[in-house]
Amino acid sequence: MISVDKAGESIVLKVQTTRFDASNASAFDDAVKPLAGAGGEYTVDLGDVAMIDSTAVAHLLSFYHSLPENARAITITNAQPAVASMIEFLKLHHVFDLRCKRHGD
Repeated sequence: MISVDKAGESIVLKVQTTRFDASNASAFDDAVKPLAGAGGEYTVDLGDVAMIDSTAVAHLLSFYHSLPENARAITITNAQPAVASMIEFLKLHHVFDLRCKRHGD
């Protein structure tokens, strides 16, 4: 469900499910647990995710808080409209660098 690709200091986490919710958010934790406390550039690709719930968002925040204070930067890419709306509704676009999927992509 989660793929982790490392390229130098950049780490891309691709969530490969249409629903990122309480039923599968622990898989995200399993994938990011080895990265906790490490610096680097993190990108979470949510391009396949059509629906995200508050539990999954909480797991994203937990990952964010597991990073060193001086390296707390996560970019969320390819967010579909419903996912971007949820993140914006929760005012988390001020925490994460949110990059939305463009129409037709």
